[in-house]
Amino acid sequence: MSISMTTMSALILAQAVALVWLVLVVLWWIDRYEEGLLADAGVAFTWGGLVEVIFILMPRLAGLTGVHGLSWFALHHVTGLIPVILQIVGLLAIVRLGRGADGPVDLFVYGAVMGAGFGTLWLLVQVVLAHVSRMANLSLAHVSGEVFLGLLWSMLVSGAAGAMLGFGRLRSSFVVRLLWLVGAFAIAAGISLGIPRLARWLDIPARSSLAVELGAVIVLVCVLLGLLYWGERRILRRELEEEAELGVVPGWVPEIVPFYVRRIRSRWWPERRERTVLARLLSRLAFRKYSLRAHRRDGSELAGLEIVKIREHLRSILAPSDNPEL
Repeated sequence: MSISMTTMSALILAQAVALVWLVLVVLWWIDRYEEGLLADAGVAFTWGGLVEVIFILMPRLAGLTGVHGLSWFALHHVTGLIPVILQIVGLLAIVRLGRGADGPVDLFVYGAVMGAGFGTLWLLVQVVLAHVSRMANLSLAHVSGEVFLGLLWSMLVSGAAGAMLGFGRLRSSFVVRLLWLVGAFAIAAGISLGIPRLARWLDIPARSSLAVELGAVIVLVCVLLGLLYWGERRILRRELEEEAELGVVPGWVPEIVPFYVRRIRSRWWPERRERTVLARLLSRLAFRKYSLRAHRRDGSELAGLEIVKIREHLRSILAPSDNPEL
């Protein structure tokens, strides 16, 4: 069934808005124990849109500045990496400011939201410039798949980079952090440039390329989330088990907080407001301790003092009794 270009444009915009809101709600649910997430996510979303604007203007800026010959050839072929670089710059700013970014999942969320901003503005540009005319004779299912692929793909690129930077942030060595940064750029660039070429590399017919690309992105998202939560769970459980042995927290804490499904339930702490505060304090304590293990030099005194303060705060909230859920 073919539909008009006007109807196609309206459907693309409506689906893009619906998908982005759905993803943002899911991401908020995943990391909802972070109070400042919504406000900071708005900044990340805006930066993602600004990156798309810069990406669009790059060829024109090159023409205005007289970039020709070999330089223009190089710019034309590396232009696909410009959004990756700018999004990583935005993520590094979040890391530097340290607001609401205690662990890899936090930075994955900010990265995915940034990618949503990039993908949404890209779709808007396609509609405004009437590039959707090429899809006027395609089925609604195919167009929906294109929209979903574009948004999910852009969120995966920056989300993967954010996860890598999140793990790197837990290390204090400059060299190790630099390696994580290089890894973040490599994985983001690989996903960004590799997905559109995947069908050609595998010699897949054009009519099946959308299904292959969409399937690859979905698999990568699932693998990334699995590795992300596995890595965070190991850190949280190890550090919180030590805190339980020291008597700082009750013994049930390392059996609940490191596991997302258990953590979001209300049975371990009925009051939602207090539960969100506890989850954030416990995760912050674990990540600060993990980072402190890696070094005993620059900033170790301040980090140690923060750990002491978090412990005191937790002692004032938590009772040393067993949790009835366990």
